[in-house]
Amino acid sequence: MIDYDDRGFVIESAVKNQLGDPEEIQLYSELSLAMELDEDKKYDVVGSGIGNGIDFSITTCYPDGLPEKLGCMFFNVSINFNVNIVETQQCASVGERYFKIKLNKL
Repeated sequence: MIDYDDRGFVIESAVKNQLGDPEEIQLYSELSLAMELDEDKKYDVVGSGIGNGIDFSITTCYPDGLPEKLGCMFFNVSINFNVNIVETQQCASVGERYFKIKLNKL
């Protein structure tokens, strides 16, 4: 799960290594904070990053899929970004579903 220290590290690394433009860094900051503050959380953020777009890795308990409000949050984020959500075969542990979310600036 992402916490402030992880978010701060990702943002600082992106700025230091020039991995994302200011709009991508701001969007990453807002999305990661929104997911952390979600009170009705039925998912875990197990990884994230900035570089060649914005990435999030999310797990849910099997058989639950990605929560609708989470999908809506990503797909309604900005008309300047292309959003791709894929369920992968990778398993974080038995009984979980694993999703990769990628946002690329158009």
